[in-house]
Amino acid sequence: MNNFASLILREGKTDTPVPSNVYYRQFLPSQHRPYDMVVSAFSLFELPSSHSRLETLLNLWNKTQEYLIVIEQGTAPGYKLVVEARDFILSLKDKDGNATGYVFAPCSHDKECPSVSINETCNFVVSYFDLELGQREGVKKEIYSYVVLKKGVRSSYDYQWPRIVKPVLKKSKHAICRMCTKEGKHQEIIFTASKHGKIPYKCARSSDWGDLLPINITNVDSTDGAT
Repeated sequence: MNNFASLILREGKTDTPVPSNVYYRQFLPSQHRPYDMVVSAFSLFELPSSHSRLETLLNLWNKTQEYLIVIEQGTAPGYKLVVEARDFILSLKDKDGNATGYVFAPCSHDKECPSVSINETCNFVVSYFDLELGQREGVKKEIYSYVVLKKGVRSSYDYQWPRIVKPVLKKSKHAICRMCTKEGKHQEIIFTASKHGKIPYKCARSSDWGDLLPINITNVDSTDGAT
C-alpha cells in the first residue's frame, strides 16, 4: 500500500523522487509535534478493542492543532466507530473543565447524533473513476461516514446551517430535503417557490446529499419553517 501511495505521489513515474515532507511510518510519531490536520481513514476497524481505539484517538487528538478527521465505511459498524470517536473527543475537557473541541462537520451541533436514537446510519456518497486494471473504466460510488473535529471553541459567527443527510427528492414544483439541524434533530422541509421564494427553492433543488443548506429554520417542529 505504501508503494502504491508513493507511486501516486510521483504521478506513476518510478524515477521521480517523492515530494518533500512526505513520510511513511508504521507507528505514530513519538515526538509531540502538532499538525494542522490529522486524518484517520478506514483505520479504526483494524484496532482490536474499544480501549485501543480510544487510546489511539487521544494520541491523534493530542497531535492535532486544528482539525482531526475520522473516516470509516458508511455501514452500520463503520458509522458506530465514527460516533464513538465523535463522542469521545467531545467528552474531553481541559484543566478548567471546558471542552477541547467541537464538531466542524458534518454536524452543525455537538449534541448526540439524531441518527443514533432512530437506529439509522449517517453516511454520505462519493463518486470516483475506477482505475483501468484489466477492466473497463467507469464511475463508481462509495458510501462513507465521517466526522471533522476542530480544536477550540465554536465561533459565534458560525451560522450552523443544516446539513442535508439524505438524497434530495426533486418533484414537480417542489423539492424535499431531509436535514440535520443545529438543534441536533432531523428536519424534513418541502421547498416550493410559492411558499419559500424562488431563491431558497432553487438552492434546495440544486443541492446534493451532504451539502450545507444556507437557511435558518425558524420552527423545528414544522415541516416548512425555513427562511
